[in-house]
Amino acid sequence: EKKKEMNISTLDSARSLLRDDISFNGSDSDNDTPRRLSADLFATPDDETKLETMVESFLPRVTRKDGLGPSLADINALKTKDILGKETFQLSAAPQAIPGGYILRGEMAPKLRGDCDALINVLDEKIDAALPDWNSKFQLNVMNDPTPKLFEDEETFDGDMVLVVHSADMKPATSQLLKSAVSTLSLFLTFVFTLATFSQNDVVMERLTSANAVGDFDLTWFNELISPMLISIGLSQACHEAAHLFVAKKDGFKITPPTILPLVALPYMSFQQSLKTSPKNFESLFNFGMIGPAVGMAVSSAFFLIGLQLTLTMDASALEYAPSVPVLFLKLSTLGGTIVDNVIGGGQGIITQQDPFTPVKLHPFAIGGLASLMINCLDTIPIPGTDGGRMSQSLLGRSGQVAFGGVVYFALLAYTFFSGHKDIFLTFLLINSFTRQDNEIPCRNEIDRANLGQAAIALLMWCIAILALTPLD
Repeated sequence: EKKKEMNISTLDSARSLLRDDISFNGSDSDNDTPRRLSADLFATPDDETKLETMVESFLPRVTRKDGLGPSLADINALKTKDILGKETFQLSAAPQAIPGGYILRGEMAPKLRGDCDALINVLDEKIDAALPDWNSKFQLNVMNDPTPKLFEDEETFDGDMVLVVHSADMKPATSQLLKSAVSTLSLFLTFVFTLATFSQNDVVMERLTSANAVGDFDLTWFNELISPMLISIGLSQACHEAAHLFVAKKDGFKITPPTILPLVALPYMSFQQSLKTSPKNFESLFNFGMIGPAVGMAVSSAFFLIGLQLTLTMDASALEYAPSVPVLFLKLSTLGGTIVDNVIGGGQGIITQQDPFTPVKLHPFAIGGLASLMINCLDTIPIPGTDGGRMSQSLLGRSGQVAFGGVVYFALLAYTFFSGHKDIFLTFLLINSFTRQDNEIPCRNEIDRANLGQAAIALLMWCIAILALTPLD
């Protein structure tokens, strides 16, 4: 009797869900509805696990903040208020719950088809008019299906276009105190790097030792020595960050203040910024990711080349107080080491073939410019969380970046271990595994990819980065 009552109760629940599904879609004659409901009702735990795992690998954790996601009632309001319908986006199935929100499947209105930016604008306007508080709490994006249905498209694995609804609050949850501590450590290591370039200069070290012995703490002369290098490093990075801020302001999305990540072989690893609100589309995301390292690479290259020319014109007294780096440092970069060898040594490996620990005196601008160039190139590596990752995601889409970023990460890891070059990449990958675990937050329109011109710019920057970051053997 108890089993019979339980079966009757289950059947009644199924009938109730079926009525709700038919009611939501506005039709009793949808022959696919019972099959869809049956599939959802009797989904196995493995199906649910696959769904959750895939969505969580595609969408960042900030889209799944506890208690902030939309409810089914919030989603249904889009239908009852005629926000979704024949004039905008016609639903073809009941909303599907995913971690942090819902997926809405259907088709765009014919007059909007092919223009996802226009669809987002129309939906936002209708929501603001009918549900004034909705857009402040939730966000609706147009993107490719981030569920296992993606693999039903066997040709491109892009999946169907869907609407994804999640919380509008996507601010990072990392402690500000922790960020400040990491940035302070990185600034300290930058200062240590600058001081270390004078450690092989006997004149400077002897003068510092003598001043300390007699209690002369007036180090104005030494501050004047290290200032040019700090200026070249700082100005290159300041231009990088200003370019990011310019694009964010122009395109109307918000970013966090940067956190400086440490690295031992270079002054620091990068300035990490996160997006707090979504860019309009992939074109905007690409411009944001590209402009920072592009400007930073240009400014640092200028400092590097100017510094090399100043090195050639330094007199004996200036060279006596010049900083130096070991040949080993120059050989961290094929591009940088080759240029130094040709400009300062006349080519033929006169400098780079010396003992790895032989100090090479250079103008502070040259050392700061080369270090900054390598830092900006590191930021173009296309793995999650970097500017390079933003560029590749804009070109390949979210599913493409998940695959491509994974390949790049493991290729770098294999190169690090099998080549023996662990000076930069091992620390880079280790820090990234802790600080940059997620993909970028969704753009409002993730259907339209970055254009061909942007792809050409990305390829050029990646080629420069490969030359700048590949060690010179």
